[in-house]
Amino acid sequence: MFDIAMPLFDTEDVKVALPASVEAFLEQRPRPTFSFTGH
Repeated sequence: MFDIAMPLFDTEDVKVALPASVEAFLEQRPRPTFSFTGH
């Protein structure tokens, strides 16, 4: 299962969206929306 899931975390989409989503959560703001680029 890790073989499938772990490469996802190397994508540019996750590198941008995950930190921004966590920051919004910690600041009690709505989660931002992101365009999926597939990279």
